[in-house]
Amino acid sequence: TGEVWYEVGSELAQEGLRPTSPDQECLQEIIHCSEERAEEVTRQQHELIDEQHRRDLDEEYQFYEQLRDAQISGERLQEKEEKLILRTTNYKCLQEAKERQVTAIDASRPSAISLGERFHTTNQSSLNVTTFCSRNITIATSPMKILSENKIGTASQVAPATTS
Repeated sequence: TGEVWYEVGSELAQEGLRPTSPDQECLQEIIHCSEERAEEVTRQQHELIDEQHRRDLDEEYQFYEQLRDAQISGERLQEKEEKLILRTTNYKCLQEAKERQVTAIDASRPSAISLGERFHTTNQSSLNVTTFCSRNITIATSPMKILSENKIGTASQVAPATTS
């Protein structure tokens, strides 16, 4: 509609006709509103194009990131297989790997017992389990009966501590 009013104004000017003051104001206002609307539409189109460009860049970045991760994963897998082959074919490398494993296991064990802490062994000769058990546990409080015997009894002997 703005183009139509713009053409009306141009034709009036070409013919040398001048609209009345109120009509001139309305014509100018209509043309001004149409220009603002066109600018707003242009701005929104540019925003949409920029947003689409950003999305395309993000998708491309994610694609290349997946490729890079797959490459790194493949390299790690190949390195792991090479180490396995080396350990299985070279006895010296196998011994070094075993030493590293033992060192890692020792480093993961609990540190020395501090003053004020009690050490409770979890080894029970009559206990048979099919799960991994640690050799040491930490107990915040101990029942008096167990402390007096200086050993951990069976489950029927262990009772909660009572307060006197």
